[in-house]
Amino acid sequence: MTSQDDESFSKSVKELVSFLAHPRAELRKSSTRLLVDLTASENGIQELMHSQTDVLRALCRLFGDMQSIACDALKTAINLTAASPIVCEKAVQADAIGRVLNLIEDVDWSLANLSMMLLANITTITIGVKALIGAEDDDTTPKSIDYREFKLRKLTNRFLETQPEPDGVDAQTGEPIWDDDFQYVAAILANISQIEQGRDFLLRTQKEGVLVKHLLPQMISPNVIRRRGIIHAVRNLCFDTNNHFFLYDQLDIVSSLQYLLIGPEELEMQDREGMHPSVYRLGIKKKREQDSQVRAAAIECLLLLCTTRNGRKDLRKKNVYIVIRNAHLAETDEKISEQIYKLVDLLIRDEEGEEPDWNQVRAKAFTEPLAEPSPKKDEPLAPVSPKKDQPLVPASPKKNAHHASVVKSSDVMKVVKPEPVTDEIIEELIPDDLAAQLADEAAALDVSSDEEDDVCDLDID
Repeated sequence: MTSQDDESFSKSVKELVSFLAHPRAELRKSSTRLLVDLTASENGIQELMHSQTDVLRALCRLFGDMQSIACDALKTAINLTAASPIVCEKAVQADAIGRVLNLIEDVDWSLANLSMMLLANITTITIGVKALIGAEDDDTTPKSIDYREFKLRKLTNRFLETQPEPDGVDAQTGEPIWDDDFQYVAAILANISQIEQGRDFLLRTQKEGVLVKHLLPQMISPNVIRRRGIIHAVRNLCFDTNNHFFLYDQLDIVSSLQYLLIGPEELEMQDREGMHPSVYRLGIKKKREQDSQVRAAAIECLLLLCTTRNGRKDLRKKNVYIVIRNAHLAETDEKISEQIYKLVDLLIRDEEGEEPDWNQVRAKAFTEPLAEPSPKKDEPLAPVSPKKDQPLVPASPKKNAHHASVVKSSDVMKVVKPEPVTDEIIEELIPDDLAAQLADEAAALDVSSDEEDDVCDLDID
């Protein structure tokens, strides 16, 4: 476009945006419909972003309008926020989060799915996460945080209370479509776990228990959007080593991850040793996780747990190697296979030093507050926004990495069981005079019975 065309287009967009506030519903409906069509293409989004108009603020005012108008306003906002973090920041400034949280209070509101998609996009940036959980830099009062966390917990409860219903198949991808209004809450929870306050929210103990414990079953939901979101949230929790002991000791997320990666292969009795029965209960009927993003995130969770010595010991104790060995044989994604190589490297390495005092470890895990994550460490990766999914890019394996296919089962460290304790008979030496005295006393004892056996005399002629 020439500069003259740019000016003309910008003027047209401003006129179009001005109709969003028109008192006539027909004009508001037509303008939102045109904006949806405009943001359906990359060029349209870029042109709209450079038009110097505050489209987001105008759209946010329409979220509570007539259903058809509100629907198109939400779709336009979703397309814009998925395109640029700058637009997400503008959505925060326009209080899009507050408007959605207020509207979602109405259980009969029919645009819950689009609303959750918008929140999932906005929370891909840190400012959006802080705004959602009430931890903005300019308002960190406990009252503000508690209010937003209360609303977020209500959202999470509705996510857990609803179940996805089949709604056809996507003609382009062939993947099933689900009627699931709160499916993108999973992505929101993954996004908030990028920051410490979000991770604390997932790990905080309430009267109904720790929230993440109730979220783990969603990793086997038939809806892949739910599975992706929750596994990414768990992965972000694993980035903080202070959480590791609680995750594998109290929540046993290792067994949940094993269940995702295990397939229909038959396991010998010794292979099952240390595994939770739920991991192999389906036997040959078990299907391995089909989504590559979920499998990749599950392997990354195990890798992160292996960054501590106690984590590696827990994985060995639960025989994780057997599961990932079989998973490697069936894996078709080369990048995931590379991550499996790294995991095997960590599991088969020799450990030196003494076993820690588990009572002290457990006491420390539940008494000390979580430490601030070091800025030098890798920050949790942001999960994928609903509009555009991108696979995780794992690090390349080392040149001398061991391939899972050539690692022998005998190389895996197993739990050594102690031998049964038996009483050992020790022969005691005594003096000769004492021995003679004991012999005389034994001879004097009358050990015969006072009663004689009755003999039955059978007269047999």
